[in-house]
Amino acid sequence: MKYAGKVLVEQPWGVGRPWGVTLFWALLAVVVPAALFRIGMAVVDRVRPASGRAGAGPPGPGRGAPASPRPGPYIRFRPRTGGRGDDRGPAVVQP
Repeated sequence: MKYAGKVLVEQPWGVGRPWGVTLFWALLAVVVPAALFRIGMAVVDRVRPASGRAGAGPPGPGRGAPASPRPGPYIRFRPRTGGRGDDRGPAVVQP
């Protein structure tokens, strides 16, 4: 397309863009931000003081010591002893 003797827009080629080029740019658009995020998190991890890190010492009072979880039902699988009709499934045993 020309206007006043200047070429404004050129005609594209008659062939389509190869899928590899499209895939390359799509992956680049995903990988580069992910890499920048990981680099930023590494910098933050280095700069943050040691006392703020998780697992920097034994949990004391007021530091959010995790309570031991309540044990749930134990699942014990029975061995298959029969032929095709044995579909009893797992046994739930309360401690």
